[in-house]
Amino acid sequence: MAFDELAVAAALAAAAWTAPRWGAAPLAAAWGAFSGLMLALLVPTLDHLLFGPPKESAVFYAVALSAMLALGVWATLRALLLTRERGPGG
Repeated sequence: MAFDELAVAAALAAAAWTAPRWGAAPLAAAWGAFSGLMLALLVPTLDHLLFGPPKESAVFYAVALSAMLALGVWATLRALLLTRERGPGG
């Protein structure tokens, strides 16, 4: 059940490990995958929250996943900006 989380964690770790050599593009891809996972987890939580059936602690999960999605989008944008700052030749 947790293979998707492990895959995203491995992608983030690998991107951080290879960033000095490959630049920020792998970081942008890994953070994009993180954001996609958070969105995929947030949508069913909001569905339970808004349209039922009632799910225990759905509000807590919705707030936590929304914050994590915001963090992931911010990190993705920062990594994309780093790819532009580096420019051609280094």
